[in-house]
Amino acid sequence: MPKIVFSILILFCLTATAQQKYMDYNNQLISERDLEQHYKGRNYFAIETSIPNVTKLILRTQEDTLQQVESLYAHLEEITGQTLERDKMLAIIYYPGLDTCNDRGSINFGTRKLWYKEMERKLNRIADINTVYIYKNDEGLKKWRKANWTEDKNQIIERLFFKYHYPCGSFTVVHPSGHYKSGLGEYSKSWVWKLTEDLVQAH
Repeated sequence: MPKIVFSILILFCLTATAQQKYMDYNNQLISERDLEQHYKGRNYFAIETSIPNVTKLILRTQEDTLQQVESLYAHLEEITGQTLERDKMLAIIYYPGLDTCNDRGSINFGTRKLWYKEMERKLNRIADINTVYIYKNDEGLKKWRKANWTEDKNQIIERLFFKYHYPCGSFTVVHPSGHYKSGLGEYSKSWVWKLTEDLVQAH
């Protein structure tokens, strides 16, 4: 598994050595201009690659459009058993498996259950939305527990939105048009709400 390092380094640290190169989420080389415009002062993950002196930088907020959004709704219905209305948005809460981030602290079942309940309550005020809970590996999931966690069969959700093991967990919010925004790595309720509000305003 590639090593992920959370980084908010300022720009001169990124360009300290002339030989070091950087790729973006889609494996395209990042120019110095792009470093200045898109990464300076923003939160991202730095991921080691197998290519010498090349590091992949992934912004923690990702945005794109799915071409086959109907297939996503249908797949989630199949694996969760939920009926997902096509005119409603999707909130996908994703648990990648046990790591040092989600294994820390002493949050109990009741506290976590309340956390999800509060998150969903405000989500439903922001938009008409379906919320689903997906996991890759259920080790350590007990204290994160919510009633309906579902295994990511065939890693469809992982391949679409969460290509690496981002620490703690991640989420994505999908508009019926296919337009989505993802928050990668440890997240707060307010971040889920903010990206949902952004999508509502965009449509």
